[in-house]
Amino acid sequence: LSSSLSLSVSLSIAFSLFSLTLSLCVCVLPSFQVMQRRLGAVLVLEDDCRFEPNFVNNLVAMMDEVISNNLQWDLIYLGRKRLEGTENYVKGTTRLVYPNYSYWTVGYVLSLRGAKKLLGQKPLTKILPVDEYLPIMFDNHPEESWKSHFTDRNLVAYSAYPLLLYPTHYVGDEGYFSDTEPPEIWIERHKIRMAQKQKKQREEL
Repeated sequence: LSSSLSLSVSLSIAFSLFSLTLSLCVCVLPSFQVMQRRLGAVLVLEDDCRFEPNFVNNLVAMMDEVISNNLQWDLIYLGRKRLEGTENYVKGTTRLVYPNYSYWTVGYVLSLRGAKKLLGQKPLTKILPVDEYLPIMFDNHPEESWKSHFTDRNLVAYSAYPLLLYPTHYVGDEGYFSDTEPPEIWIERHKIRMAQKQKKQREEL
């Protein structure tokens, strides 16, 4: 999708007013597909993902741990940008952790139950970036005022560790392009988060 196709949406959540691209709105479509087709689970990959060596074998080994430990799950990150805090291993596993607040949805596994939970909050009536929505739904997001617009924040989320996917390009790299956000918006979001983190650290001293 061309980044020139944009959908301007006034977001009355907390402090921000996003100009959301059509591609960003499309990020919620995997949940609809899972629901409509009644799929047990799907692997969702963005078109700019880069597979780590032995991706398939590591993915199978990770899912084997999910099955052998009889874990109930809604979403498992395969690639993301971890932003803060120490993350603990899921008991009985060596390849799964409980994710803290993270950016990116470069790749993840989504279950039917997870899709129902995500769509149950009617995300298209309260649109915000999907990498903000997911941490809200597993109740690990720093903006309490944003979270207050979403009830039943009980998404069961895990993350592969180490990660199995990364983006092909990062902000500032030659050839970087985003269908979902102009770089200046991402950079501004990052600056705000870092300023908030630094303020919190100063207050704790």
